[in-house]
Amino acid sequence: MLITLSLLLGVGLIAWAIDETGSDNDSNNDDSMDPASDDGSTTGTGGGTTDGGGTTGGGVTTASAGAEDILGSAAADVLAGTSEGELILGNEGDDTINAGSGDDAVWGGAGADSLTGAGGNDAVGGGLGDDWIAGRTGDDTLFGGEGNDRVIGGFGDDSMNGGAGDDTLSGRQGDDVIRGGDGNDDIEDYEGNNILYGGLGNDYVVAGGGNDLIGGGFGDDTLFGGDGTDAILGGDGDDYADGGLGNDTLDGGEGADFMMGDEGDDSILGGLGDDSADGGLGNDTLEGGEGVDILLGGEGDDSILAGVGDDGAAGGDGDDYVDGGEGADALLGDAGMDTLQGGLGDDTLMGGDDNDTLLGGEGADSLEGGAGSDVLFGLSVTPAPEDAVDGVAVIEDDGAADTLVGGDGSDMMWLGAGDSATGGLDGDNFVLSQLGLSPDATAPVIEDYDFLEDQIMIVVPEGSMGTVTISEDPDTAGQALISYDGEVIGTVVGGYPALTADAIVIETTAEVMV
Repeated sequence: MLITLSLLLGVGLIAWAIDETGSDNDSNNDDSMDPASDDGSTTGTGGGTTDGGGTTGGGVTTASAGAEDILGSAAADVLAGTSEGELILGNEGDDTINAGSGDDAVWGGAGADSLTGAGGNDAVGGGLGDDWIAGRTGDDTLFGGEGNDRVIGGFGDDSMNGGAGDDTLSGRQGDDVIRGGDGNDDIEDYEGNNILYGGLGNDYVVAGGGNDLIGGGFGDDTLFGGDGTDAILGGDGDDYADGGLGNDTLDGGEGADFMMGDEGDDSILGGLGDDSADGGLGNDTLEGGEGVDILLGGEGDDSILAGVGDDGAAGGDGDDYVDGGEGADALLGDAGMDTLQGGLGDDTLMGGDDNDTLLGGEGADSLEGGAGSDVLFGLSVTPAPEDAVDGVAVIEDDGAADTLVGGDGSDMMWLGAGDSATGGLDGDNFVLSQLGLSPDATAPVIEDYDFLEDQIMIVVPEGSMGTVTISEDPDTAGQALISYDGEVIGTVVGGYPALTADAIVIETTAEVMV
């Protein structure tokens, strides 16, 4: 979906014709949408001339039946078409043009013009100057041209382009396609399924009901999806994007972006740059992409992949999955039964409330369970426990020195070479294994073994017939060495001589479920 969004905005929208144009009903510039007076009538006096083929004017000019062209002058002209459909050119001056009910082509030319397409499917262009353009009824093509223009679509399916300048464009009813063009533009379209694209400049784009496709383009843009299932692409620049209601897809693109999923089950991609994202309500999927990102799942059961860079991610409420990806990441489960995966790099993981699963992955990681009965892995687990079929997974030592802290609750801590573990308040289970340690490897250390509440378990291959022995560390008085089949697989601070082999539980790999 994100790739499709990029292609639509990067190719389809940029391919719009430069000559897109637009206009509104009356000539009083009130932004009203009443089509009652779209008959092309104009009152007043002027110096225009009329013939059977066309009209040239210097004042108030109304086309005759069968007229083809209406040409303004260098003055401020008032020009009106008929139901036949004409070519109307304002030329110079601040012109007022009402095209009438036919399918007309209108060009304001130079000056600050007021242009109304009225009835029919019209093509209206402002030209030079700060123009007011409205399409009214029909499927219109509206183009602001140069200057700071006000462009209003109307009742049909309209195509609008602000052109150069800081423009304000409103789609109104129908399924519209709106491009801001150059400049810092304001774009709004509250009805229909619309395509809205800011273009160059720092644009402000607001969609409403309907399933909309929104692109910021270049510049630092502010984008709102509104209701419906929307797709939003920030593009270049540091953008702000809010999906609103519905199940939305947001892609920040390049730059340091902030994205809010708001309500619904949203999909958010940070893209390039240092991004921030908040899933809001619903079961959201967040991906940081490249850069140093800050990701918050919000409410709901969220899935977060921090991506490349040293990222910070928090699941928020709900049962969340948080993966740090590459880099030295800081991950927080927060409320709910969460699964935290450190990935590559030296990561910091904190479970938060409830019963969480923490996997350090590769690197020298710090894991703290927090409240609840948590499972902490200093080892590498493939696949992650929530993806393991029937609880079957491959557990391997990652060779890095991890720090495991249980916190509140009865926790289970799986230790690898060089790891250290501290239990916490309630009775904990420390899990050792036959690691096949090299002669210079450091056995894991249990820091605070409680003889009354805690338990030590050794996981061995199925069919293993080895025995457990306890001895004192010759280098540290009172420190117990735990050996299985003659191999030291763990040490217990203050464990000797109270710790005995009978206190150790042996489990085979076939009996252990992750």
